[in-house]
Amino acid sequence: GVLYAVLAGVLYAAYNIVAKIEMRRGSDPMTAMIYCFLVMGVLASIFADVPAMVDIALQGSTGKILLMLFGMGILTCGLPYLMYTISLKHIPAGTASALGLIEPMAAIIYSMVFFGEPLTLPLAIGVVLILGAVLMISRIKE
Repeated sequence: GVLYAVLAGVLYAAYNIVAKIEMRRGSDPMTAMIYCFLVMGVLASIFADVPAMVDIALQGSTGKILLMLFGMGILTCGLPYLMYTISLKHIPAGTASALGLIEPMAAIIYSMVFFGEPLTLPLAIGVVLILGAVLMISRIKE
């Protein structure tokens, strides 16, 4: 698990760097994002149980599958990455990464509001640590 977390961090940083370079060259953000998703899709399929995924997809109704694809693929993945990539045209990659740290805190708050999850001590500590990290990063840039 730790190895995957470190690898995810390294690959996320690589995405920031490559996307920022491409934005400086004048590349279209949609093109950069599509290449990223194609490469990651191929890599993810190596670890996925594709036959089981196809079986699950065939068992569901077409409407439900399309709704899930739209919700999970476009709203929660594609659109945020597109906005993030577009932001790299206008702000430094470090600033975009620092603002990206707020995502786990937002997930905690959303789970409390929308799903009634209780705020436990570890979650509260996590929120405080995230806010502290963002404040420290913002102070360093000043």
